[in-house]
Amino acid sequence: MTQYALVIEETSIVYGVIELDDPENYDPTPYLLIEILPNVVVGPGFSWDGTNFFPPPVPTPDPVWWEFVRNISLDDGYWIITQATSDQQSLFQLKAVILLSLGQFGTINTEDYPVIQELWNAVVDGLAISPTIQQIDGLNAIAGSAYMTFTFDQDCKIVPNET
Repeated sequence: MTQYALVIEETSIVYGVIELDDPENYDPTPYLLIEILPNVVVGPGFSWDGTNFFPPPVPTPDPVWWEFVRNISLDDGYWIITQATSDQQSLFQLKAVILLSLGQFGTINTEDYPVIQELWNAVVDGLAISPTIQQIDGLNAIAGSAYMTFTFDQDCKIVPNET
């Protein structure tokens, strides 16, 4: 028995995998029938470029806001920044937006991202001394581990990740 991929012709995406003794007696319509070489792993969702199979892209996990908020609130750099800023009003509004959204929805709505970015950047603008590279690296590590769709730039301002 030989394994074959059933490939959707229009999209070059694998629909399924079958085993056949005699592919000459099998009508794959509406699919293309592509032999899978031994030791090659292929499954539904793989793409076919006419020569090779490629796995589907790994989906990016959704941001885990509760993890981000928990970990950032324990970070020394965050505490130094929030205590040193002269813009306590923006800090209060930032915390309110995040906590209200988490409490109401269990996550942060994408529509709130620009507001969060603007408020955090105002908090950073209220600092007399720029955050250190170590502080920024710490914030970026927390953002990365919680799959945030933003990072903190060299000035510690929030910038969206490039897609």
